[in-house]
Amino acid sequence: MERVTGPEMPARRSRWPRVQLNTRVRVEVEQLLQRFVNDNDTTVQNSVDLALVEFLAARGYPLPAGNSVAGHRGVTR
Repeated sequence: MERVTGPEMPARRSRWPRVQLNTRVRVEVEQLLQRFVNDNDTTVQNSVDLALVEFLAARGYPLPAGNSVAGHRGVTR
């Protein structure tokens, strides 16, 4: 599969406060997420965080100014 440049991933150690988000996903989604995490030297937590930020922003719910993920290391996927 061809790798394309994707959005920047947050650093492995984030400075942002975190809260627990309990959810269940399909087995296939978890397997794909684990593959992405391994291929891109990142974490499940950071991947899910960025995915939710992008999903919500695309639907008109952007993070308030000063809370962006810009400036973190880029990753190819």
